[in-house]
Amino acid sequence: MKTQSAKEHGVTYVSSDGDHGTSTTPTPVGDVVVDFAFNEAQSTVTYTIRSRPFLVSEDLIWKAIEKTIRECSVQSVPRP
Repeated sequence: MKTQSAKEHGVTYVSSDGDHGTSTTPTPVGDVVVDFAFNEAQSTVTYTIRSRPFLVSEDLIWKAIEKTIRECSVQSVPRP
């Protein structure tokens, strides 16, 4: 997911262990900063929007995250 979002949206990641950290996405009106925490035992990821430009809606951020997850899920499904 990190590779896909970096390629498509220019996201950079800061993480001490790879499972928890902060992502920063540049936009023309300022950076979107999102914290993430992957829980391997539960197979979940928790995202928290830390900061965003006023012109970038929370809905847009959540839809972009959802789209990237969906695209990565499709890519990881084994093909017959």
